[in-house]
Amino acid sequence: MKKTLFVGLMSVLAVMVLTGCKQPCQSLLTTYTEENLIDIPEGLIGTFMCEQSDSDGETVIKRFYTVTLSPNINENGILEVTEKTIKNEEETTAASTHEVVFFNINGYLFVDGTLREITSLTEKMDGEEFPGLAMWQFVPRFHLMTMIIQNENSFEVYSPDPETIVALAKENSVNLPHVKIDNSKMIIFTATGEQWHAFLEQYADLLFEDQKPDYVFVREQNTEKTEVSDPDKE
Repeated sequence: MKKTLFVGLMSVLAVMVLTGCKQPCQSLLTTYTEENLIDIPEGLIGTFMCEQSDSDGETVIKRFYTVTLSPNINENGILEVTEKTIKNEEETTAASTHEVVFFNINGYLFVDGTLREITSLTEKMDGEEFPGLAMWQFVPRFHLMTMIIQNENSFEVYSPDPETIVALAKENSVNLPHVKIDNSKMIIFTATGEQWHAFLEQYADLLFEDQKPDYVFVREQNTEKTEVSDPDKE
């Protein structure tokens, strides 16, 4: 089965962060250089779904994700993300859009994405819905690092541990600037695209070694790849 490896900064998981999942790797700046940019991989265009179930020790939590990637007129990708979380009788639904670009380093394909807009956020408790959109308009537009392995009709998402990145950079004397938020484990990277390039070029293999996927997305049945429309033919 043919596989393509993606590593990079992607905001595909931004909505997932809102519901308290694994801490993402967040970067303040972009992680690519203009020389590394490539076209959107055709195998990722379309709609994919993921279902998960875990427990907080007492309650089973179910999560349902849908992501749709389509080309934009400026040759970037537009990613639409919807997440539904169900815990007991409580239900949270969130939807957002993100802008993504793809680039290549030493045979690895990377994606850099930023949150454009949170289009909806609602909570349902005891049969009543409560809007929660306003507060999330202030969510910082970070770039989130993920690694994706693409299969024929699916892809796997791997979210690296920020502390592992910091340890690797320190151990190998690599300049990868970052700040750690006081009284929390949150790390925000401030490295430039050139600095991320140097780090990932050397340590991508170690970063994701023996790691299991955090999410597995499967292409939605009866959906086809989205083609870029040609205005001259319309």
